[in-house]
Amino acid sequence: MNQKFHKALAFLGLVEEDVVGFEQPAPRGYEEPVRATEFPREPVPFSTPVRPVPPRPSGINFIDKNGQPEAPRPTSIAGGASVQRTVHNAADIPVVAPANFNETNQVVDLLKQSRPLLLNLHRIDPSKRRRFVDFTAGAIYALGGKINQVEPQTVFLVLPVGITVTPAVREEILTARYDQI
Repeated sequence: MNQKFHKALAFLGLVEEDVVGFEQPAPRGYEEPVRATEFPREPVPFSTPVRPVPPRPSGINFIDKNGQPEAPRPTSIAGGASVQRTVHNAADIPVVAPANFNETNQVVDLLKQSRPLLLNLHRIDPSKRRRFVDFTAGAIYALGGKINQVEPQTVFLVLPVGITVTPAVREEILTARYDQI
């Protein structure tokens, strides 16, 4: 029992361990590896593969009736057909005035439906406006649209891909007072 207690104390480093029989290392059953002083300088022969590897196709190829490859047709980012639409009336653009960051899904849902919107951030705390604008800008970038600033850091015109606004509507938006909404 005393010997086990002494070993435990030695393990913890509280007493000197008896080192009896550790002066000579135990003999090994193999020789120590010796470092080679010189390496062979002959190049390793290059062998060709038994059969060549076929080139990988770069994508999906569509073939027309004559057997010729067709050029890919452009599609929108959202996966539907590309739609070009112009907004002629400011009343067709909904005004979204969120009160907190949890209402970002309303903005993204309108963008996914390819609907333009006017984003009014007057009701959001100024410290959180930047987060909201960054989130909206990321969503509109992913969908291929664009975002335009109407009033500095508070009102933005967000346009999905393929949607344009006439200059008259832009002027009407710029002269409107959206801070009272």
